Amino acid sequence: MKLITFLMVGLLGMLVVPNLTDAGSCSSTQTIRRVYVIRRNLSFSIFKWCALAHSGLILEMTDGKQCVLEYMGNSRTYLYDANPTSTTSCWIKRCKKLVMADEDGKEYTWTRQKYGTSTARYPSARITPQKAKQRMKELMQSSTYNLLSHNCHIAQEKLRRDWGMTVPRAYTPNVQSICSCSLPPWLPGQLGKFLRLVKAYCRFRRG
Repeated sequence: MKLITFLMVGLLGMLVVPNLTDAGSCSSTQTIRRVYVIRRNLSFSIFKWCALAHSGLILEMTDGKQCVLEYMGNSRTYLYDANPTSTTSCWIKRCKKLVMADEDGKEYTWTRQKYGTSTARYPSARITPQKAKQRMKELMQSSTYNLLSHNCHIAQEKLRRDWGMTVPRAYTPNVQSICSCSLPPWLPGQLGKFLRLVKAYCRFRRG
């Protein structure tokens, strides 16, 4: 069990000292009127993809402003303005595709629920984004980040459930998605550590 715990905490190449301090800011202090789930793929190579994803929430306030709320691999909650540079409709699913930078200016393509969930029927969700961030932190502070069981998906789902919202297609850990992650052997630094941890964990699982 100790080996599993070590590997899970270390996965994603983020061998960090736990820091539960909040991060980021949102320019709106109005109450939340709508909540959207957002997702993006995690890519570690030009040629190959890992079957891994990151998720968070876009909070839309009564003043029309939107902010991203997410839980990251350093065990911190982030809240920052959502400023998509491009928004298009998905071809098949009821979603939107957003090209949007994170707090550090790194640009990603996200998928966002087309309509999201109104907070009209959920009084506990009609709070400021800053209070939502604090609540997510409280819900996740029992442990540090763990790729399988204490991650970004768990954080946003816990918060929505805490507000009384339904969570269809809830996250379930998928070890196979980790073991099928194909990474080149030349990855430098922290990504190289990630590769070694993945290989060690999957060897351990296979016995």
